[in-house]
Amino acid sequence: ASIYQVGLVGQDVAESQPMTQNKIDLRNRSFTAEFWTKNTDGYLLTFGTNETLTLFGVNEKKPFITIANGGAVDEQGKAVEPFEIAPNEPLTFKDDEWVFWQLSYKARNPKAESGQNQLSLTACYGDQTKKVLTGVTVPDILSNGKMTVGAASHCLFADLALWDYVRGDVHLPLGMKRKSGLEEGLWHYWKMEEGHGFTAEDIVGGNNIEVPGNAEFLDNVNYSAHL
Repeated sequence: ASIYQVGLVGQDVAESQPMTQNKIDLRNRSFTAEFWTKNTDGYLLTFGTNETLTLFGVNEKKPFITIANGGAVDEQGKAVEPFEIAPNEPLTFKDDEWVFWQLSYKARNPKAESGQNQLSLTACYGDQTKKVLTGVTVPDILSNGKMTVGAASHCLFADLALWDYVRGDVHLPLGMKRKSGLEEGLWHYWKMEEGHGFTAEDIVGGNNIEVPGNAEFLDNVNYSAHL
């Protein structure tokens, strides 16, 4: 088992939520998000808003991803519905079990007409590694807004990392561990180990998460994330 100091506790008021101080631009770029959650339900990560929203959440242990369309309309002038994807079967993690998520997005080459974006999602818990999505073709991610953490959720978060390249199975063992902040390709990194206060420091990119009063850090208590 690896010992993790629990970080941020999510909350259930969408208008006042833990949010980065500055925007994170995901347009035309590949990236990977890796992080731990416990009591996993609700909106885990959201980027941007409204017409450029990208959302990753879990509903009754079923992960789901929504990618907004940037205000696109069809030939009849009607708004194009956001892209949504979710597996049919729920995952089997326990309610109080830590889950490690690896969400990766490979952006298409805009100069290649036949290029496609690919999205992959892996969940690790207990002794299981579940490939939820593998190289699924998705629309362009258009988000260029602040990142929110744990909106409409009482989920616990720890060790949130954003990488500026596509990561996969080979990166899982080290991805689950604490980072020094000096790793190549590490774009933003929130250890979420402050234990108090209203800021989660981004030790790499300087884009701290501001924690509203109805979210909190747990007091400095260590929990085991059983790998």
